[in-house]
Amino acid sequence: MNTHTTSTSPADQTHWGNTAVDGLIAGVVAGIAMFGYLLVTVGEAPAVLLSRFAGAGFEASPLLGGMTHLAVCVIYGIIFALIYRAANGSSSLVWRLISGLIYAGILFIISVGALLPAVQSPILDIPALHWGIGHAIYGIGLGLAYRPKR
Repeated sequence: MNTHTTSTSPADQTHWGNTAVDGLIAGVVAGIAMFGYLLVTVGEAPAVLLSRFAGAGFEASPLLGGMTHLAVCVIYGIIFALIYRAANGSSSLVWRLISGLIYAGILFIISVGALLPAVQSPILDIPALHWGIGHAIYGIGLGLAYRPKR
C-alpha cells in the first residue's frame, strides 16, 4: 500500500505563483522587444503588422492583433518561467540568456513548422529570417527580464 502523499506547502504554492507572475512580466517585456524589432525591419505600418497577429479567419484588426500577440507572449513567458524553476535553473544571467534563446528557438521551429501553416496565418508573410531573429530577441528578452528568486 502506498502511504506516500504529496503536499505542497503554502509557501511553495506562493513561490510557484510568484514564478508565474515573473514569467508574465518577462513575456510582456520580451514580446514588446520582438514586436519592436519586427516593426523596424519588416517595413510595414504598425497597424498592418499588428493586424497579422489577429489570427486567420478574424478581421484584420491592429487592436486584436496586438492583444493576441501580447497574450501569446505572456503565456509563453509563464511557461518559460515555470519550466526554468522546475529545472532549478541558475540565477546566472548567462544561463538565463542561453535558456531563453533555446526556448525561443523551439517556439520558432514549432510556429513555422506546424502552428502557423496549420491555421494559414498571415504571420507567414513575414520573412522567415526576421521571424527567426524576432524569436531570438524574444528569448533574449525573456532571459534579461526573468529574474528567478530562490
